[in-house]
Amino acid sequence: MKRIIEIIRKSMMAPQGASPGNAAASIDAPHVQERIRKTIIVSSAFGILAIGLIVALVSILPLYARLKKEQENNLQHACKVRTMAVEEYLSRAKDIALQITSRTQIRKKLESFNRGEIVFSELVAFSGPKLADAMKLSDEVVGISRLSHTGSPLVEVGLPPPARHPLPIPPRGSREVVIHGPCLLNTKYYFLVGAHIFGAGNEPVGTDVVLFKIDRLQHIVEDYTGLGETGETLLGQPSKDHIHLFTPTRTHKDYDIDTIPINTPVGAAIAKSIQQLTGITIAREPDGNRVILAYGPMRNANWGIAVKMNTSELYSPVNRQIILIAVVLIALILLGTLGIVLLMRPLTSALQRECSGRRCAEEEKQKLESQLLQSQKLESVGKLAGGVAHDFNNLLSAIIGYSEMALKELPENHPVKQQIQTIEEAGRKGATLVRQLLAFSRKQVLRMSVVDVNDIIRNLAKMLTVMIGEDVSLVLKTAPSVKRVMADPGQIEQILMNLAVNSRDAMPGGGQLIIETAEVNLDKDYAERHEGVKPGQYLLLAVTDTGEGIERAVQEKIFDPFFTTKELGKGTGLGLATVYGIVKQHNGHIWFCSEPGGGTTFNIYLPVVYGEAIKAGEEETTGTTRGTETILVVDDNAGIRKLVAHMLEPLGYRILEASGGRDALQLSDSFAHPIQLLLTDVILEGMNGKELAVEFGVRRPDTQVIFMSGYTDNVIASRGVLERGVVFVEKPLTQNVLVSAIRKIMDARR
Repeated sequence: MKRIIEIIRKSMMAPQGASPGNAAASIDAPHVQERIRKTIIVSSAFGILAIGLIVALVSILPLYARLKKEQENNLQHACKVRTMAVEEYLSRAKDIALQITSRTQIRKKLESFNRGEIVFSELVAFSGPKLADAMKLSDEVVGISRLSHTGSPLVEVGLPPPARHPLPIPPRGSREVVIHGPCLLNTKYYFLVGAHIFGAGNEPVGTDVVLFKIDRLQHIVEDYTGLGETGETLLGQPSKDHIHLFTPTRTHKDYDIDTIPINTPVGAAIAKSIQQLTGITIAREPDGNRVILAYGPMRNANWGIAVKMNTSELYSPVNRQIILIAVVLIALILLGTLGIVLLMRPLTSALQRECSGRRCAEEEKQKLESQLLQSQKLESVGKLAGGVAHDFNNLLSAIIGYSEMALKELPENHPVKQQIQTIEEAGRKGATLVRQLLAFSRKQVLRMSVVDVNDIIRNLAKMLTVMIGEDVSLVLKTAPSVKRVMADPGQIEQILMNLAVNSRDAMPGGGQLIIETAEVNLDKDYAERHEGVKPGQYLLLAVTDTGEGIERAVQEKIFDPFFTTKELGKGTGLGLATVYGIVKQHNGHIWFCSEPGGGTTFNIYLPVVYGEAIKAGEEETTGTTRGTETILVVDDNAGIRKLVAHMLEPLGYRILEASGGRDALQLSDSFAHPIQLLLTDVILEGMNGKELAVEFGVRRPDTQVIFMSGYTDNVIASRGVLERGVVFVEKPLTQNVLVSAIRKIMDARR
């Protein structure tokens, strides 16, 4: 800014000793004035661009770190899931071994042998077939060896245990089941499970060693998907300074054991898992690939487990999201910079035309400085007050409005009709996005009316039945007669649908979804025990399911935005947060009770009011679209004023345009004919839409008023609730909605 002012000062002021004529000639030189104008525009554009890029960078970096952390947590969760699968398999192997040792007849034979009542050959003849039959408990069992209480082999069926591998014999008198392995036998790998056989006197009379195939365990680990193309699960066993990996890898698909040093990234991760540690590490493999390894503790075996994945694949979704966000931010920054340039061009052009002489140069210099400062202030205030919703909806109004009108004019077979339909669909998707942003931040406009919640439930029941599926039955227990509430019917429906979706997901095997209503009186004692509650009469809306319930550890977080207990990709974590926001915006309260395995109940309390509910379809609508009224359109966006004119003038309306409140009042004072309707934007510079409507009502009391905006900024709404008697049309504007609102208010006067 100082550089700009210095250039202006040097260019607009004549040097000392120069004649006035020479000074004027110097100031009026076209190339000097053009240089000043370009310097101002370029400097302002680069300044705004630099600030925007810095703000974007500061915003994106923490988001990028958080998204990467979420991906790492997902990888850790994948490791935990696979660990649970392996532990469950080993537990099943132990159960099979215990079933074999607990077989009564062969146990008694062994006791008889130990007492010397039968000979060895009789023991073998009797126990052999029985143990062979026990192998049928699982096709993974390939051998059983029965040992005496001293550890000597007695009976063997199937494959014998490896001679060089120590047998898994539990400590004397212990009921522990011991697992050894993997071990090599006849070019294949197995693992051994050993358990004592306890006699009638609760004393060990022998030991069974069961030989299991390791193939099923390897398949279990391999069959878990969700790790992409580079992800793999690794199981390993320590051996001095090496780790034996015995699950398939990308380089070994034959289930052979791969031995790696313990000081490699994979070896270190497996070793930490064996030490019952949990963590994530990033390392570079010998082939140059950067990998991330997640590991965790494993019970029931001296094994370790890790999940490995290339960092490039793990972080690729994060990178795509960040690139998309960066592109959007850069586009917005460029549009803002372009707006500054377009704003500066007329200012600098005026400076170029009007500068003449020392005095004129000084005045224009001061004027330009003031205009620059004021422009920056207005830009900052405009961004804070209007927000993204206001500006973006103006753009969408033009896109949707002109697309809608063009589609009406074009014949069905016109070659560009499909392209215009695509433009209109994109505009409507953008409008939906803006509404979602406003709803999530609890700044959406609520259309409050006296409603009967029982009517809303009955009207929505069919949709809810389809939504929850055939396995879940919907039960309505609405009180016969309840008092009305002041609410937005659409938001009450949103509450019911969000809770129904959560209940459906909590009942994968089916169940009941129960919706109840009742009148309750919350007394002073209740209010003192519940923060924010005022004593009085409330309508209770209760939604109950018979599902899995909510774990106590997460109950405090269920209303937090983006918190979810669902699997990755199956929940956004916004459902209950949105319900909470809607209830609070209706001056209500929400609590829940839940027990794991015992279902969940959400209790919503809404203040009751007295009056008759407005039922759907009560209000009459007219099919008339044409009119002859004079309408004054007030909007600071010329594109919106032209759009409204193009929508209404073909239907017979007379349109007057004003860019702001003062212009509208001046136009009204100079216009001698009646103005039947004032159509004004809510967010205006200087005088907002509400102030304009009040002043206009004083001068023309018969004129009706319709407000339009994409974001009211609490000008005509308090906490998102429209003030009584306000007629509001939400941007983006469409011809059908706008004409319907105009005809409704104008026809009501007749």
